[in-house]
Amino acid sequence: MIQFGAVLIAFVTGAAWAQLDYADAGTYQVSHSVTVGGGARDVEVWIPVPVDDPGQTIEDLKLQPETAQLVTDDSQTVTLARLRPQGAQGEARLTVSYTARLRRPAFDKAASAQMDFGPYDPESPEVRDYTVPRSRIESDDPRIVELARQFAAEENPYRRAWAIYNHVIDHSTYVDAPARGALAMLQTKVGCCADYAMLFVAICRAAGIPARECSGFVVKGGGTWHSWAEFYLPNLGWIPCDPQAGDSSPEARELAFAEVSGPPGVALAKRHDITVSGDGPTRTAPAIQDSMVWGRGQIRAELRVLDVTEPHYGVLLAAGAATTLRLDMSKEDLLLACEEVREQGRACLSVAMSHRRDGIAYAAVFGSDDSGGRWQLYPEMTRQQCDTLLAQAAQARVMPAAMASCRVGEADAFTIILKDDGGLSWSALIGLPQEQFTQQVQAKIQAAQIPAVLAAHDAGHGLLGSAAFVPLTPGSGLTVKLWAPEKQFHEELDGYGPDGYRPVAICMAGKYPPLYTVAATRGPGGPEWDVEAGVTAETLGELQADWEARGFGVAAVWAQ
Repeated sequence: MIQFGAVLIAFVTGAAWAQLDYADAGTYQVSHSVTVGGGARDVEVWIPVPVDDPGQTIEDLKLQPETAQLVTDDSQTVTLARLRPQGAQGEARLTVSYTARLRRPAFDKAASAQMDFGPYDPESPEVRDYTVPRSRIESDDPRIVELARQFAAEENPYRRAWAIYNHVIDHSTYVDAPARGALAMLQTKVGCCADYAMLFVAICRAAGIPARECSGFVVKGGGTWHSWAEFYLPNLGWIPCDPQAGDSSPEARELAFAEVSGPPGVALAKRHDITVSGDGPTRTAPAIQDSMVWGRGQIRAELRVLDVTEPHYGVLLAAGAATTLRLDMSKEDLLLACEEVREQGRACLSVAMSHRRDGIAYAAVFGSDDSGGRWQLYPEMTRQQCDTLLAQAAQARVMPAAMASCRVGEADAFTIILKDDGGLSWSALIGLPQEQFTQQVQAKIQAAQIPAVLAAHDAGHGLLGSAAFVPLTPGSGLTVKLWAPEKQFHEELDGYGPDGYRPVAICMAGKYPPLYTVAATRGPGGPEWDVEAGVTAETLGELQADWEARGFGVAAVWAQ
């Protein structure tokens, strides 16, 4: 079993080091069923079962009915569940259920672009199995071979794969249609996600790079069938890329190469031309995604994916802040805690929310109350309720002191803390799509308004952002960074301090890798500050003593 956490693989080629990092990408409960009805006869049902690899660990595997069997294909790389009911039946149903602990690789792209990976070993299984043509991966077709020649001059296989990836995106258009294969995609320039992946794989193979199509599903929205690709770098391993996802925007193009953006996927098969036999007739398929079924009857496939990932929290620490942090609260716990601190003359300063199996989990920061006791927390609202509340708040001369948001089923939920506005003329944006939100933030900055509080979450079709703005203090300056991946975010955040900036608002959207938002102002006497991300309820206690020793309290919190 692969341990849940980060794994680091390192190797040396000449004087250069390369690293392949694997990080936690969530835990999901999966139920995958195929039903053959309408008087099923002579039925044989096969469902692919994911296997353990560096990107996923499969636990608690169950088959229903108990007469179902597990069969491995002839390559010993793909496992399937098989059901062969005896005689005619009104309905035959096969169900595979399991828990998938997902991880995704990431590594230093800039270093890889300059690295000497050395030659491929022609005797390695990666070269033997994944540089030859297959059905719908026609890497020996003269048209694909000729196309691959234009990338041959690039000796670095990472840069060669990047060039092929960009070529596929630049010369392809997505259509929702059955897959037809690499050659058809090359000729018509239109295809589905599998066609994007197969064309990329075919060109890579013709250009000497081992590559393979991966079929399975992404976990977004309860499970969506999808295909992507992987290419192999010598001595390093298999690197994921998703040409079809990369075709959605310039930002996605960068993220979907060697750092697959969006929710992670469960891989069911990573090869073509699957052949299975066991103790029955030999069955073959060029590829497999949801199932293979033989026999008579009406076929229905179902996939249910439930996110059971435990919440992870990030905290913004400010020196000298006398605060209390509480995590993993229910709505009732949060409201009770707010009443307790109100009686103590304290306030809820910051709040976070994250959707779990049994409802919304909350986290909050409690500290000294500078609003004269006039503050109120609204733990769960729809967008419409939020808009109505903010209109009433403006009339009552109170403003958002903190915000949080998350996706709950098919709806968006918001949490807001209101306090006295201090005479400020404030405004708010609630639940706007990423591009529109970014434009509105820039417009507010041009109008000398600063985002005092921020929130963002993945709504299943992209990020939704929210913010409350107050007038910018003359001469204070403002820097806003929207939607930065974690590594880039920390690099830029570290650069703020020496330039005299201090953060005033911060949030994180639950994507992989996480996307952060931060606003910072320049001013004298700003507090020392620090950021800790990925803090669980269990590890919080280990950090608490260190924080206290350094004189830090908690200024803000957000949940993944």
